Amino acid sequence: MKILIFDGCCNNGIKNIESLLPKESRTVNIPLSKQNILICTGCMSCVWNMRKMNPGYCRLNDDMKLIYPTFIHSDLVILMTEILFGGFSFQLKKVIDRLLPVLFTAPLKKRGKDVG
Repeated sequence: MKILIFDGCCNNGIKNIESLLPKESRTVNIPLSKQNILICTGCMSCVWNMRKMNPGYCRLNDDMKLIYPTFIHSDLVILMTEILFGGFSFQLKKVIDRLLPVLFTAPLKKRGKDVG
């Protein structure tokens, strides 16, 4: 089982969760505080590119381009965060917003179309 952990904790909370995971799983931990992830601008180019047969392409050039393949090939995704003012960390919010291109292409993949 491939497990992806988005670690949005400021104090690197991965040590707390490792004991809960199956021993035979392959775990990839991404400490979000160490990643260069830009804020989604809401330009919707990832949606417009779907109409131009280039689905799921985000025009922002940052570390999310390296994270997308890991996310797509994971069996389980764990979102870790500290609760700050009743919500999750801004690092995790940026990742959730930037997963929009991948989530838009999921229906195309289910229909058997190649999405790149």
